[in-house]
Amino acid sequence: MALVFVSHDLAVVRHVTDEVLVMRRGKVVERGATARVLASPDDPYTRLLLASVPTEGWDPTDTARTPLPPP
Repeated sequence: MALVFVSHDLAVVRHVTDEVLVMRRGKVVERGATARVLASPDDPYTRLLLASVPTEGWDPTDTARTPLPPP
């Protein structure tokens, strides 16, 4: 059985999926085993998504942004 699960919550994706596909602007930028992609992403956009996950001590008023790589 297959299921397409769409989410921006990477913590949930980590626990629900065996394979992941990352898209940016409607284009696939990375795909593979979830554990591998989330542990060692190849694409700059995937790395940016992972870096945006709030961690302990996260300050929601900090508006500093990491620039996106060109599409």
